[in-house]
Amino acid sequence: INAEYGEEPKHIKVRTFIDPRLKIPSNVRKKRAFNLIEPGTYIKKAEELRKSALPLTSASAPANTAVTPAEESKAPAAAPSIHLPHDIVEIPNIEWWDAPYLSDPTTYSSAPKDEKITLFIEHPVPMKPPAEKPAPPPQALILTKAERKKLRKRNRLEAQQERRDRVMLGLEDAPPPKVKISNMMRVLGKEAVGDPTQIEIKVRKEMALRQARHNQRNQERKLTPEDRKAKKRRKMFEDTSLNTRVAVFRVGPKELEDPRKKFKVDINASQNHLSGCVIHAPDFSVVVVEGGPKSINRYKKLMLKRVKWGTVSTIEDDDHDSDDEQKKLARKNIKDGLCNFCLLYTSPSPRDS
Repeated sequence: INAEYGEEPKHIKVRTFIDPRLKIPSNVRKKRAFNLIEPGTYIKKAEELRKSALPLTSASAPANTAVTPAEESKAPAAAPSIHLPHDIVEIPNIEWWDAPYLSDPTTYSSAPKDEKITLFIEHPVPMKPPAEKPAPPPQALILTKAERKKLRKRNRLEAQQERRDRVMLGLEDAPPPKVKISNMMRVLGKEAVGDPTQIEIKVRKEMALRQARHNQRNQERKLTPEDRKAKKRRKMFEDTSLNTRVAVFRVGPKELEDPRKKFKVDINASQNHLSGCVIHAPDFSVVVVEGGPKSINRYKKLMLKRVKWGTVSTIEDDDHDSDDEQKKLARKNIKDGLCNFCLLYTSPSPRDS
């Protein structure tokens, strides 16, 4: 149009079809300028604050006193009191926790109250932390004997199949055949027919070598004497923090005078890690032991089955002259019926009581 007419004609109007109410986002990011504080800004604010505080000081002065301009020029300029917009708590003369211990609760210069000062210490009440207890750990799955046997067989078959796969892929050499006298002819075939005597000698050597390796592996897995003692000690020792049993036995009055029975009662309690005591009475004796469930069961078998109560011990010691007297006393007690029993009174768990 401009090329034809030379200028834009007046009868053509340019219309913009844009709604001014719509906000079109621009892709150009606006530049962030520094907002610097001009010098003297805070000084002006402080001066305005002082000017607003001056009328309060003039109003607090008495109204009947007139000050001349000469006196005002001679008087020193009073520092204006500034009232800050927020409240400030004044520092007290005495703290509240010290007030009960002073005779004058307004100053520290007063004498303290001697009756308030004691040797006792006030301890805070212990409180549990506001947190939940952690979840208990998962318990181990207890398998039966048949399930353990089946699991062991499956693991052994999987390991054997892995070895076969490695042999098929060429990663391992195939194991030599396990030749025995019973399968010698079937495995070797023509070699066994050609020279059976030499083949038999060779097979017997291989069998002896396999047996020696087997014995060596067993010897390596065998526990040392220290390990065996530690294993036995672990079996005898139990954790009594969760489960503790108590057993009370009543024994005849003269039974524990026998040194052999007394030694059995004492040494078995110490070997089973049991604690307790023996109480002697004129008509009977009481044996009280405390420990784990397994130890209590072993001790019950000793007291009720293994020890033969009411029998005479044969002491083969010539150095003691009192052997005959002890035998006579034991026979007399058996005849009187005083030492032929051992009764279990109770064996509950202390938690049940």
